[in-house]
Amino acid sequence: MFMAAPNVPSGPLDAQLLDYQSLHSTQASAERYRAIADSSFDLICELDAEGQFVYLSPSFGTTTGLELGQLSGTPFFERVHPEDHQQLIAEFTAALSGGRVGRAEHRLRHADNSWRWFESALRGIGVGADRRVVMVSREITARQRHQLELETLISLSKNVHAQSDLPGICNAIWEHLHPLLPATGLILSWRAFDSSSTIETYGQTLAEPFNRKFTREEEPDCPLWKAFEAGNGQGVWLENAWSGGSCTFPFGVRSFVSIPLRTDESTRGVLFFASERPFVWTENYIRLCLMAAEQATVAVRGVDLLKSAKDAEKRYRALVNDVDAIVWENDTIAMRPTFVSQQAAAWLGYAPEKWLEDPQFWLQIVHEDDRRRIIEEVKTKLQLTEPWQCEFRALTSDARVINLRCLVTPEIRDGVVVKTRGLTLDVTERTRNLDTIIESNSILAATLEASADGICLVDEKGTVVSFNKRFAEIWQIAPELVDEMRDRRQLMACILSVMRQPEEFVEKMNFLRQNPEASSRDEVTLRDGRVMERYSAPAVAVDGRSFGRVWTFSDITERKQYEQQLAHQAFHDPLTDLPNRTLFMDRVEHGLSRLDRRGKALAVLFIDLDRFKLVNDTMGHEKGDWLLQEVARRLMAGLRPGDTAARFGGDEFTLLLEDLNGVEDAKAITDRLIDTLQAPMEFEGRELEITSSVGVAMSFSAHDRAGDLLRNADIAMYRAKNKGKARYEIFDTKMSAAALERLQLEIELRQAVKWGQLRLM
Repeated sequence: MFMAAPNVPSGPLDAQLLDYQSLHSTQASAERYRAIADSSFDLICELDAEGQFVYLSPSFGTTTGLELGQLSGTPFFERVHPEDHQQLIAEFTAALSGGRVGRAEHRLRHADNSWRWFESALRGIGVGADRRVVMVSREITARQRHQLELETLISLSKNVHAQSDLPGICNAIWEHLHPLLPATGLILSWRAFDSSSTIETYGQTLAEPFNRKFTREEEPDCPLWKAFEAGNGQGVWLENAWSGGSCTFPFGVRSFVSIPLRTDESTRGVLFFASERPFVWTENYIRLCLMAAEQATVAVRGVDLLKSAKDAEKRYRALVNDVDAIVWENDTIAMRPTFVSQQAAAWLGYAPEKWLEDPQFWLQIVHEDDRRRIIEEVKTKLQLTEPWQCEFRALTSDARVINLRCLVTPEIRDGVVVKTRGLTLDVTERTRNLDTIIESNSILAATLEASADGICLVDEKGTVVSFNKRFAEIWQIAPELVDEMRDRRQLMACILSVMRQPEEFVEKMNFLRQNPEASSRDEVTLRDGRVMERYSAPAVAVDGRSFGRVWTFSDITERKQYEQQLAHQAFHDPLTDLPNRTLFMDRVEHGLSRLDRRGKALAVLFIDLDRFKLVNDTMGHEKGDWLLQEVARRLMAGLRPGDTAARFGGDEFTLLLEDLNGVEDAKAITDRLIDTLQAPMEFEGRELEITSSVGVAMSFSAHDRAGDLLRNADIAMYRAKNKGKARYEIFDTKMSAAALERLQLEIELRQAVKWGQLRLM
């Protein structure tokens, strides 16, 4: 009879035990308990206080391969592996006493006499003489095997890479894997780079290791030849029942797994796991073999590299004497040289033996002016773990002075510099050239700083290489920020911040970046009103190689102001600063071109000051000029935004009125202007009054011509003078006809005077 468990379930098996106990708590649920137990995939059994089987679920027999009828009433612990007895009995006892739920991982004997791993939970049920233990078990053989394989492979990985030759690699793989594989022998076969007809093999069996080297002629039927061929196809060769030829190995070959060892895209070796009997190599076995092969490939490559390194060292020793440098090696612990190449004798006149005999000899060749510096520098750098260098002057045996540079590489063991190796180069010529370059650069730098232009050089990545002080002044870069501005983004941000139109500058930069061979010259305006002429061209070396781009910025603010002044003078009256005839006519043309789009009208006013000649002649030209300037000021003050006032010369002014709704707008503005001009003017305590006659010509179509409008306004102005002055007239076609008649009369009168045709009557 089941009783309530004192422990809270902590896992899947515990939960099942609790369910079984609950179902078994009454007589009525016994059948339900048996039904669930019989249908469970887990192994369920009841053991009495002596550990004998009372009940076994069907899955117990299915999993163990045993007949349930033969097991009932037999001791459970006879089926348990001897090594697991003690732990499992302790868990059984704890569950039987009700102290806790028992848990254990253990092995049970299968019907085929193999051991299978199980994970079990045990719980006590019932009371008194009916006290029993329910055990729920789940097979974990695969999990245990995977764990063992993982631990084996980890150990193999550590051990195999510590080997320095192929026999050691083969032995390490065999020692780790033969307990897990059905193999009776392992062969590691290898083929040299320069040989396709000879195989060298290293093998291991349960008895002893072996080594053989043979050719295809000696062993034509050996499966290893075919294994190499299969490896070139990058495939695993598997035979569960081999009946082909074999080699003269100390074991028979009836089944095997052959895995290629590939280096540099070619099969250099084969790992051959063989058995003396036919055997089905499962996926698990093949997976282990593949993992071992991966480790073997890396380890063999390491052995290859080690051998190559030793060969390279021999070649190195033979070649260093031909290098155009003094090659040397120094024992840092003993503080003495261990190798000096023959170049020391050629350059300095002292044989290598001289250096090796006396550890301090090298100091004797250092120039006395450099000796103290070099001693301190070597003491400081000798324990560095990174490569370093030093440079000094040396004295040859014939008292010549040459410049030497030592490139030093330390060898580190356990964090300590044990050796230093290096090259000593003759840099005498380079030093002379460097002095010349330094002098040349000094001249260039002085020239650069003396330039009135701001000059900047950037490399191909856009990083600032150099710029002069004038460049920093133009872009208002503070001296303390100059070094920080080497970064292209920072420099660009600084430049754009003072630009009036930064987007145009960025567009030009992007164009030049996409066209590195292009040159550019344009102008940019800064926020403070300064104007810079910008020139950019690729920086090209003497050999034609481009190494960046040069930017030049010239401050042309004064020149632009002078040009603007000249342009202003060319189109403005020097006395009144009003637009002159040329500029006025241009604005009339533009105003006409806009008429049809706007649906408005415009008017041209021709103004002539009445009696100005009298004022000018009686009061003097100075007062006349002042009067003209005052008229100009009043005209400008009375104009609307967008209108234009101009002086045509003498006492003649013109006005352009745009965006008019009709003639009435022109009349209103003209009346206001006449009143403004008639207001008294004070000059040196005297009051002056002057009137004006104004002619107005209207235009409602873009097809009208500026010259016609001006002529019509002039005709209207003369009509206003003829009608008494101090007034305005609007031009109409009748005025044009009258003007033509008057012109014809003037022509005829001139001809009459010329030919003496006039008579006084």
